[in-house]
Amino acid sequence: MSKNATILRNSLIVLALGAAFPVTWADPSPSFSVPMHSATTPPVNRTLDLTPPDIRDVMPADELNAALPNPDETELVGPETVQVQGAPPPPYVPGGFAALYWAATHPASAWRILAPVQ
Repeated sequence: MSKNATILRNSLIVLALGAAFPVTWADPSPSFSVPMHSATTPPVNRTLDLTPPDIRDVMPADELNAALPNPDETELVGPETVQVQGAPPPPYVPGGFAALYWAATHPASAWRILAPVQ
């Protein structure tokens, strides 16, 4: 972009902002005309009912009486069943002199600087 085009663009932006600010600050107290609601009865306080429904209303009786399978039974595991067991990964322990700083900031796991990662 040439120098003249940049100057023209910047001056137009300043001009637009200069015209917009006085318009927004012209009337500091905007007035709204909202009609008053004149009711003969006072307003009713309503509360939201978040109690759960009765289980017999939600599920049919035959589903309630059906026995739930035990997920630990190995006889239920077939080719279409996937079972995942995992453990969290061990924390990263730096080596060298950085291990001393790490052990000072993590005193409960300081033994990890002496044990190999498995």
